[in-house]
Amino acid sequence: MRMRGHAEHDDMKYVPPELLEEWAGKDPIRRYESHLLDRGLATAEELRTVVARIEASLAEDLAFAEGSPSPSPRAA
Repeated sequence: MRMRGHAEHDDMKYVPPELLEEWAGKDPIRRYESHLLDRGLATAEELRTVVARIEASLAEDLAFAEGSPSPSPRAA
């Protein structure tokens, strides 16, 4: 289920709020976090550490992309 519109201008007013709420409860990432915690396969602290590492990596990648020069029109 797409939880956001097709583009930035799409406010998804056509999707019933109840449907979004239902599908939010089926979020695979949250469900997997619960699976790991419920079975003792990871601690909350370990999950926070993983999330922090992912966020740091994404921030680094974003900074690299934003700091890189745009390609020439011909190369693009």
